[in-house]
Amino acid sequence: MVDAAAKAIMDSLQPKIDEIKQKLADGANFNDLVAEYGADPGMSTEEGRAAGYQLHALTSGYDPAFFQAAMALEKVGDVSEPVLGSFGVHLIYYMKDIPSGAVELTDSLKEIIKNILADEKKEEAYNTAVANWTEEKATVTEAGKQWNTNGENAANQIMMMINGISTETTDAETTDAGTATETTDAGATAETTETATGTETTP
Repeated sequence: MVDAAAKAIMDSLQPKIDEIKQKLADGANFNDLVAEYGADPGMSTEEGRAAGYQLHALTSGYDPAFFQAAMALEKVGDVSEPVLGSFGVHLIYYMKDIPSGAVELTDSLKEIIKNILADEKKEEAYNTAVANWTEEKATVTEAGKQWNTNGENAANQIMMMINGISTETTDAETTDAGTATETTDAGATAETTETATGTETTP
């Protein structure tokens, strides 16, 4: 099912991907194509496109599909095949090597760091909410079990009292307190990503 959805996304974007790849083959500047086709907010300015995304082996916080494809590029000037990730379909361009040492804290890099930290906070809040919900559900379930047990004990005591004064047969109904669980699926809208280290295209 997931593979079928991924294929459908790639198929829907293939004409645009082919158009971008043909322009690259004809000598178009990658950053110009990012400006024309891109949907990545980090690549929406000339400064962002010029800086690209600075990656190394220990970099964290990026979409794994994007990161792995970027790190697989072998030399400056290489362009990846289309890669489907969490934020769209990426075409990634190996811009340049950066010498080791301190990196200038540009506005673009600040924005990247801010986005990474924001994503980490969102994930932390989500995980906390799920943990709290799970704990609350378990408590409700335990309370429901206790209620059932108490109800059954009360019914048994009543039956014993009835049997003590009557020879009639009484049927007791047991009610189970069920727990309703509602699951919501969050749908993802795929974009094709062309950044300075990748290209995003919106279908």
